[in-house]
Amino acid sequence: MKNKNEKMKDLGVVRKHKLIIQKVDGVTVDDDLNQIKNWVDWKEVTGQRLELFGSEYYSAKAIGEERTVKWKIKYVSFVDEIDTNDYRIVNTRTDEIFDIKDTDYLQDDGQWFIIKAEKSGDLSG
Repeated sequence: MKNKNEKMKDLGVVRKHKLIIQKVDGVTVDDDLNQIKNWVDWKEVTGQRLELFGSEYYSAKAIGEERTVKWKIKYVSFVDEIDTNDYRIVNTRTDEIFDIKDTDYLQDDGQWFIIKAEKSGDLSG
């Protein structure tokens, strides 16, 4: 059971972004023989957007990944299936697409999950 301080800390997490986790549902080939992944909506979650800062930002910028953000979501069992090849995130507020680069569990009590992702574009084109 959590004590009062731990409960208050959880209340401070504002998960205001509605996110759709998409999964690859096959691959098609266009006229130029390029493979195109077919994405389908898989799960819907809410998350808190965490920007990179300090040394983490500069490390990402050094390798051209300064558009990387972290999404903090509540841990649910299906996140164990997420990998960096067959899943991506769509922020429904901004229609931005994020390619998943890494996932991690927060070390506190295991109730939070971090998805590190890089902005790849938006749904409008």
